[in-house]
Amino acid sequence: KSANKKIKVFKAKDLQEVWDIILGESKPRPVVYNLNKVKTKKQLNYVPDLSAIKGVALGKKAMTVALAGGHNILFVGPPGQGKTMLAKAATNLLPGLPKDEMFEVNKVMSAKGLLDANEVVLDRPFQEVRKDTTSAALFGGGTKPPVPGIISLAHRGIFLIDEINLFPPALIEQLRNPLNDKTHRVQRLQWTLDYPCDFILVAAMNPCKCGWLKHFKCPKCEKTYLDPVTVCPRDKVPLKNRCECTVSQIKRFNNLSNPLLDRIDLKVMVSEYDKEPSGYKYASQTIKSDISNARKVQK
Repeated sequence: KSANKKIKVFKAKDLQEVWDIILGESKPRPVVYNLNKVKTKKQLNYVPDLSAIKGVALGKKAMTVALAGGHNILFVGPPGQGKTMLAKAATNLLPGLPKDEMFEVNKVMSAKGLLDANEVVLDRPFQEVRKDTTSAALFGGGTKPPVPGIISLAHRGIFLIDEINLFPPALIEQLRNPLNDKTHRVQRLQWTLDYPCDFILVAAMNPCKCGWLKHFKCPKCEKTYLDPVTVCPRDKVPLKNRCECTVSQIKRFNNLSNPLLDRIDLKVMVSEYDKEPSGYKYASQTIKSDISNARKVQK
């Protein structure tokens, strides 16, 4: 953390040169930083603005609360409703990385071998996993020395698990300790390393197999409404349930354990039919300011 403490940094070709400097036989060579040669490593090619995501007012409000307080969140809703877009937008809603956290992020990235010459990470990390992700990839592994996993690459940023209920339960349950401790110990042969993993978990899943639980459709105008609306406001006729799943199918689909759910502070239904309040517009810049102010109060 030399930049933080304004310590002078010197370079040496090998240990012999270091020894010669200590003995006074060679002059130390100071490191000269050339900001023009520094390359920024991008985490995401596209970060959507909240205003570009239609509906999902409750999801946007819950995301604001989660980011302001550093809470983990679970989005539940039909496919194609913007759950993944909300998670990606979150990286631009958090305050910028302070210097100490920037060093932490870059050290993890460097340990993984993801930084090329003169590359630095300046933005909040965003990591996403797929259902075929292995335990070693997720939590870290390898030998001489063990490298950090995806949960550590998400340190100080956003960690997205889409369709979390479809992952192997044994894999997902291993997240319980990292979510508690904010660090993960990787042990391989003669190596034991503790890697940081202080991220905000954004999990997403469909509520049932068909995805339309708690959604109702008018048999006349065919417009869809979200629970608790059960009568069409326009035609005044009872709505029909869009969900075709049985109670047992819904129960099997929602297979996340209670200990894991206990570590997720917010569970929110996300739907494009959950309209934003009249006259109110969610925009990333406005919400980012609200989140920054809330975080300052908590310090």
